[in-house]
Amino acid sequence: MSQSNEPSPAPRSARKASETLLALTQFNSWRRGDETIEMPSPSDIGATIDDAVNLLRKYDDMEREVRRLREALDSLAYWSRNRTETRISLRDRITALIAEPNTNLSDAPKDGGEAP
Repeated sequence: MSQSNEPSPAPRSARKASETLLALTQFNSWRRGDETIEMPSPSDIGATIDDAVNLLRKYDDMEREVRRLREALDSLAYWSRNRTETRISLRDRITALIAEPNTNLSDAPKDGGEAP
């Protein structure tokens, strides 16, 4: 495998989601035969696809975080409704939830029964 002597391109800043969406839409129109759109360079297409992939990854991460926070709220609402914990232990539980983001927060029973 031969190595190129060309310098690697300088890093470019990522586009905003709206710019990425517009570029992908234009690329697709060109690909489908819209002759009013000039042929994009392969490097522009690749960079736009990279931006789209990164945006989808960020969206996926945010979705996971929203689910985790909803579970935390559900768990806290369960404990608050049943008033089985003192204020100190509730504070300790909140602190633990914040400190360990990967903690399984679905241990609160949904049927109103006792927690494990």
